[in-house]
Amino acid sequence: MAFRSVALAALLGLIALLCGSAAQAQEKYWTGLGTTDAWSEKANWSDNEAPRPFGLFSFTFRPSPRNASRNDIAGLEFLVVTFEGNANYALTGTPATFRAITAKGNANVRVDMDATVTWDGFVGAGDVADPATAQPRVEFVRGRTLTLGGNSFTALAQRGEIVFDSNIRELQVTRVQPGGNVTFSGNNSFAGPVSASRSVVTLKSATGFGLPGAGTNVAYESRLEVVNTAAGEMVVDEPIVASSALSSVAAMTASGTGPIRLRGALSVSSIAVSTDLALEGAVTADQLRIDGSAAVTLLNPANAFQSLVVRGTLRMGAAEVLPHNVNMMVSPGGLAKFDAAETMNGLACQGGALELKPGVASLHVTGSVGMDGCELRLAPSPAFAPAPGSVTTLIRNDGASGFLQLFPGYPEGAAVTVNGQAFRLTYTALNGKSLALVAGGPATLPRLQAVSTALQSIPADGFDGSFLVRLLRPDGSAFDGGDVTFQIAPDCGRWTNGLTTATVDTRADGIATAPLYSAPSRSARCQVTATSSQAPNVLVPLDFYVFKASEVRLVVEPARVVAETGKPFTFKARLESTVGLPLPGVLIRVSPVRTSISITTNPARTDGADNSVTVTGIATHEPVSYTIDVAPDFLPAKTVTVVQVPAGYGERPRQDMWWSGPAENGWGMSIVQHADTLFAVIYAYDASGAPTWFVMPGGSWNAQHTTYSGAAYLPSGSPYFNYDVSRFAVGNPIGSIAINFADADHATLSYSLNGFSGTKAIVRQVFAPEALAPLNGLGDMWWGGVSQNGWGIAILQQQASLFSVWFTYDASGKATWFVMPAGAWVDGSYEGRLYRTAGSPWLGAAYDPAALRVIDAGWFRMYFSPDSTLMQYMVDDRLGAMPLVRQPF
Repeated sequence: MAFRSVALAALLGLIALLCGSAAQAQEKYWTGLGTTDAWSEKANWSDNEAPRPFGLFSFTFRPSPRNASRNDIAGLEFLVVTFEGNANYALTGTPATFRAITAKGNANVRVDMDATVTWDGFVGAGDVADPATAQPRVEFVRGRTLTLGGNSFTALAQRGEIVFDSNIRELQVTRVQPGGNVTFSGNNSFAGPVSASRSVVTLKSATGFGLPGAGTNVAYESRLEVVNTAAGEMVVDEPIVASSALSSVAAMTASGTGPIRLRGALSVSSIAVSTDLALEGAVTADQLRIDGSAAVTLLNPANAFQSLVVRGTLRMGAAEVLPHNVNMMVSPGGLAKFDAAETMNGLACQGGALELKPGVASLHVTGSVGMDGCELRLAPSPAFAPAPGSVTTLIRNDGASGFLQLFPGYPEGAAVTVNGQAFRLTYTALNGKSLALVAGGPATLPRLQAVSTALQSIPADGFDGSFLVRLLRPDGSAFDGGDVTFQIAPDCGRWTNGLTTATVDTRADGIATAPLYSAPSRSARCQVTATSSQAPNVLVPLDFYVFKASEVRLVVEPARVVAETGKPFTFKARLESTVGLPLPGVLIRVSPVRTSISITTNPARTDGADNSVTVTGIATHEPVSYTIDVAPDFLPAKTVTVVQVPAGYGERPRQDMWWSGPAENGWGMSIVQHADTLFAVIYAYDASGAPTWFVMPGGSWNAQHTTYSGAAYLPSGSPYFNYDVSRFAVGNPIGSIAINFADADHATLSYSLNGFSGTKAIVRQVFAPEALAPLNGLGDMWWGGVSQNGWGIAILQQQASLFSVWFTYDASGKATWFVMPAGAWVDGSYEGRLYRTAGSPWLGAAYDPAALRVIDAGWFRMYFSPDSTLMQYMVDDRLGAMPLVRQPF
């Protein structure tokens, strides 16, 4: 997505171009005088004639008795549609194509229909002739799709507002004119630049915007508002340039429920935040101003700005992120937090605060240093304990003079206690003008530290007792009987005493813990703090997440596992937050129904990377199928079915779809493998080119285990749409089939069928892109059971893709087949199109791929459980459903 200024002449030129074409179009005015809101009713139009399909029209809507109108005419393409006056308009009905749609004056237009905007079209709100008080508005309603007829499109807002609510797909060009306001709400994607000039652009989403690398986003002298509508982190990948003509107005604001992360480069003069904002991309500015009630974190070492004014909270990340020539000013109410060493030209702190990490984050100032009423905060790591007499630099001052002012409360030589160790603060270290801590003797006070810094998550209105801290004596031994006070914000939870503060005694191992009841109806990141009177000036933060159980679902991948006796098997249990909240540290319990099954990970807490637990198990008893229940304490259990098979059974090296490559496209062979047995079906064509199939339901291997051969059959039966098993006749063998495997991917097919013999070189057919499958182990031979004996469906799986062939019988009882070469996973089912083919005779003639004909015969949908599925289909206008199970052989 990109923002770039555009001249008004460009807008006028575009409108002139469109209006020039309109001279050949039919011009109409909506009167709304009909008895319905339908466009097909003649009385609704000025010339008492309804629009004709596939014509070009210029429509004007003015306030009328009927401002809500419904398109019921297919094939309409409008040249220019204009809404005027002070009225609320609504467009509904059949999708239509626009060259331009414009609102003028105080017209408020809701487009509640799917729409296409042609190659050179635009959406506009406002006109140069509108008075300054005009507030026209165009909104594309959520759930409706705005489709582009080409790769060039303009959305123009001048004095008015345009709202895109999850409508845009691959938007190419968007321009916002002076005084305009464009809101991109929900999930829109952008493939080209967006420009705004002296306007307001609002990005409102729960996940982020557009596609990475869509262009440089330029908001010239405009305000860019980024709003996160969810509790989880919102990520914006695109680079952004934003500037403001008014020093009192922030060029960019960040607000909403959850934090925001910008990964692209940012060129901006000022930032105001009411939600945490992390800046991973390089920030460029002459002067950068930080305001607001939340924190801005700089994370990129390539930042470039000469002046930095901090009036809110600014955190410098764990790498050097400030330009060496920057002059930093921390104003009253501002807080600058340093997580790593930084170098700068000048540092002035007037009524604000600096937070430094002794031993980790020191400042190097090459120019002047001034501390006028500035608060000094020290946030050491628990491991900070320098040797007596050592000097830890806090601020290295290489300017012409020493500190112009001192930190209030910290005169030269002030006594400071850090992690229970005594220090002396001096402003005359190193070159005689630097700030440093000089360590006294070894620690004389106890130390308080977190037992674990790993993040954890707690259900809203839930209970957790895993907040642990340890109190240690100066010699490192456990402090038994000390006091620890835990504190939490009221909107995050309360302790078992009903208060936000709880004081407990340490145990013999020095550990103190306090059970917590989390707040109801809360989804956010929270923090517990721990302090002890035995370790003054030490505060231990323990961050965690509170989430609503109703906003979390459990996913188990895969839901069916084939496990070989004596070998490990794995599956993954993953939690998904519907509001994008991270869920680390949630306890997942695994309950196998057989005590002989060993689960090595039980229970376990979700990691912070993808909120998952990888479960590993092993079974050593006889082959059997069994289930494992997996669940956190706050959700119903999910069941994993484990099919235990003898050693070696789980390896199916020959199972796949095989063919002779593109040179013989149109026929193929499925091989399904159970243990050492192959079930092969050749899908080919008879002498008339009609589809037929030959089946080898079993056979034997040669001594070298390289060739598998067996008898082949051409059965007959009853039509697939009225199957009668009593009419199934397998018949005598019509010949034999042999498959010689040269290696894992290449084989030779030899056959003697109905008096015709031949050989074909075959290879595996690759039909799947790289993708994670929601269900694994679906590849098999499926049928309708004994009562449906005679037909089947071979399903071959690669990654997340299924290639299926339904071999059955046509209306005359002859063998025929339908192919389902691809599909998509939709809400737990796999669905796609189903095809019938015709082609070149396969026996007794050279195969001609040019004779292949593919006919779309209908659709299919499969609902899978571990060992059964329901297949719904529409074939040749016949609707049906078939319960399927795996065919044993």
